[in-house]
Amino acid sequence: MPNVLTLLRTANGLLSPVVPRVCADVAAHLFTTPRRHKPPVRELISEQQGERLIIDRGHGFGQLSALRFGRGRGPRVLAIHGWEGRATQWGPLAEQLDRAGFELVALDGPGHGHSPGRRAHPVAFANALLDADRQLGPFAAVVGHSMGVPAVAIALRRGLRAEQAVLLAGPSNVETVLGRFEAMLGLSPAAARQFEARIAGIVGAPAEELSIAALGKELHQRALVIHSKDDREIPFADALDNVRHWPNATLHTVDGLGHRRIVRDAGVIETVVNAITAGQRS
Repeated sequence: MPNVLTLLRTANGLLSPVVPRVCADVAAHLFTTPRRHKPPVRELISEQQGERLIIDRGHGFGQLSALRFGRGRGPRVLAIHGWEGRATQWGPLAEQLDRAGFELVALDGPGHGHSPGRRAHPVAFANALLDADRQLGPFAAVVGHSMGVPAVAIALRRGLRAEQAVLLAGPSNVETVLGRFEAMLGLSPAAARQFEARIAGIVGAPAEELSIAALGKELHQRALVIHSKDDREIPFADALDNVRHWPNATLHTVDGLGHRRIVRDAGVIETVVNAITAGQRS
């Protein structure tokens, strides 16, 4: 029995050259509508170890949910997950940061976890980081995973108060992310162009302005880029691009962790905590 993706590709192959706008609108809806996955047991434990916070976004934008880990006795670190992720994914990092004397505030992005909403994209995540900064900042560091990486760059460019950044398995180029999505859905060139225009209208900026290639040269914070060579969702080449375009970035390469295990790997967590701790001493 064909799966949903196969059916979509077949439909787009037939329809997107004929009715590109309709297919582009469907693609834009899919691209900005996350699914909420049931957290595994390890994350349910993390939920119990943290304290739920409500962040008021102001100006009629509603609220965000966040988890605060730690004893509130040291510098704060801010974290944002990736697409269809959750704040509870940062539980292992929170435990080690607490031992090192830091407090971790982990956001549920809009449309994710306990936060309300149905739509999400990197700019929405960046705005969430800025909302957290207004209520809880400044921060010793900000950590992002996957889609959270361009969100971190956008937020820093727009004034997020964080002394350093940690970028885990993140894309360097939003245009390339859109291109991969278009190819996955089998959009025609006309539908792809309209899809990109639709996304630009939703997020408020064209994709090229949201890429680290454009943003990095404006960022002064130190950045630690961590990426696994076997990542099948975001190619390792993106990590090289991130380091190339972020003046104060360094690369830490791992292998065998794919795209998601990197967030909870003990060695990666040790590297992150050491970097944040060293940043406070410098």
